[in-house]
Amino acid sequence: MDSNPLRGLVLDALLDEGYRPTIDEDGDVAFKAQGQPIYIRCLETVPPQLHVFGQWAIGDDASTDELDRLRACNAVTATL
Repeated sequence: MDSNPLRGLVLDALLDEGYRPTIDEDGDVAFKAQGQPIYIRCLETVPPQLHVFGQWAIGDDASTDELDRLRACNAVTATL
């Protein structure tokens, strides 16, 4: 049983969706989505919080406008 209730919920949800999550050396939930590593840090705060982070390559055809890029990043984060 995971000592962090939120992390346990995250692990269960990812397993239900067919992912193979692990816990990395920092205690973050780690998994791959479409070949890209994604990490979820579950914080035992009041209320509990989770942070999703990873790295994405920006294609050559992407807009160079900073606001466009920030909106695209926000859209990706919102879908996760």
